[in-house]
Formats: sequence, structure tokens, C-alpha cells
Amino acid sequence: MLERLAGHAFYCYLDAYLGYNQIAVDPQDQEKIAFTCPYGVFAYKRMLFGLYNALATFQRCILSIFSNMMEKFLEVFMDDFSIFDCLQAFETLKAMLVTAPVISTPNWALPFKLICDASDYAIRAVLRQRHDKLLHVIYYASHILNDAERNYTITEKELLAIVYLFAIQRAPWFLDIANYKAMNFIPKEYNRQQIRKLLYDAKYYLWDEPYLFNRCSDGEQTATKVLQSEFYWPIIFKDSREFVCNCDKCQQAGNLPHKHEMPQQGIVIIELFDVWGIDFMGPFPPSYSNTYILVEVDYVFKWVETIALSINDARVVLKFL
Repeated sequence: MLERLAGHAFYCYLDAYLGYNQIAVDPQDQEKIAFTCPYGVFAYKRMLFGLYNALATFQRCILSIFSNMMEKFLEVFMDDFSIFDCLQAFETLKAMLVTAPVISTPNWALPFKLICDASDYAIRAVLRQRHDKLLHVIYYASHILNDAERNYTITEKELLAIVYLFAIQRAPWFLDIANYKAMNFIPKEYNRQQIRKLLYDAKYYLWDEPYLFNRCSDGEQTATKVLQSEFYWPIIFKDSREFVCNCDKCQQAGNLPHKHEMPQQGIVIIELFDVWGIDFMGPFPPSYSNTYILVEVDYVFKWVETIALSINDARVVLKFL
């Protein structure tokens, strides 16, 4: 094992201790490992590791499971796994973790499969279909449990995942607009006010089979909403951003971010010495019977005039001016 690991730049180590007590004992052989105690006769249903050939049996089982990986990038001794040349596997795993799954539109002619999972802190559910021997994700959702939900049993948590998925799975926000733009279809149950709103909102959307684009909106935000509504293609964000940037109407009608706005305050045109700022400073310790200082500043030229005074009333201000 050490000779095969030598010379490799990257490797990792795994401990499969949970693999113990997983090998079932044939019911016909269970009586061979039975034992008695004051409470009766008991027999093991799983292979215990005190048996003479237990270790060799476990090793053969592990080698059989990982036979297609042995000596390629994996070495196993009992429950100790040594993986070498794992850089490529790490990069592949990292790419899968940071890349959004490809969301496919549902094929109503094929059966659906709902996968649920739950832990002590969160639940998740994935709706998928098998097409051409490949699994395609239709919809997925996750939810962090609150304090009350954490007290549920594991069965209740998995059922909660199903309820949560159906609760958030609803008709896409753009469904009526897409139907109107593609087929000029208006739902019969719409009243006059809803029809008027639909016609008004539809003016800002463009239908390009099979995608719906927002004429005057942020490209990334629109792409995110389309992605959440079960539509996806690999460069959805890039296409949406380029579409909005190249659309004259989008650039003219789009909302201007606050950081790009210019000041809207009016500019007051004034001449030199038209506007003054006047204020008293003090009282200060007396100096030649003066305890105050009158300060005057021109707002345009920043010219400053000061005078020491013994009082601070309007008469001395008028006299100074």
C-alpha cells in the first residue's frame, strides 16, 4: 500500500468505521454463534468481530465492493481507505457544489420521483424524472427547521419536506404573461380589472420561443426569477444581461440605481457679498471690557470680518453692517 501511495502529490484518508456490524449472518448459521445468559438464548444477526474469520470476511467484502477502484486511485485495508490522485475528483466535486443543477422542464408522459431527506436542522426535497437513463431535476427546495419543528420525529420531518415542497410549488409568476404573448390567451376567469393589468404588464415582456424576457428590468434579477420558475439554460445570466444592455428601450426605461443618480438640488446663483453668515462668539474672559466677538463670513468669497464687542444685541450688529 505504501509503495502505491509513494510519489503522489495529493491523497486523503477515510475511516469507514460505520461499515462494522453491517454484514448479515445467514439465518441457518445464527445458531452457531448463539450464547446463553440468565435472560435466555441470544444469537447475532450481524457478524461480530470476535469471530475467528470475521476480519478476513470483512476484508473480502470491502475488496469486492471497491474492486473496480482498487489500485487505480484507492487502497483499502479493513476500514482504512487511502485515496491518491484525488485532485481531479476534488475539482470535480467543487465544481458540482458551486454550480446550480440543470433544471429541466417536466415531461408529463413520464413518472415523477420525489426524494426527501431530513436531519436535525434542515429538510430537503428533490422532484426528478428519469429520461434516457439519466435523472433530470425538475424542482428542489430546502428549509431550515425552527425550534418546534426540530422536535418532530424523523418520519414527521420527511413528511414535512413533502408538505413544504408542495406549499412553495405553484404556478410560475410569468405563466399568464407567457400564454398571452405566445398565443394571445387570456384566462376566462379574469375580470375586467385583471385583464387590463395583464395587458399593461405584457407590454414590458418579449416572448422568444421558448423564453420570456423582461424588456425593462435588471437582467440578472430576471434570469434569477426565470431560473426559479423551472426554466434554465447554461448561460442564462449572460444572455439576460446582454439582452438588457443591447435593448434601447431597456436602457431608457430601466430604473437608475441610487449610486448613479446625480444631485437634484437646484443651484442658487449669487454674487459676492450677497449672502453673509453672522454670529456671536462668547462670552469670553473680559479684555478691555470686551467679552464677545462678532464674526461675519461671506458665503461665496469666504471673506471673514470680526470685531470685539462688550454686548451682543442687534444694535451693534446693525452698526457693524
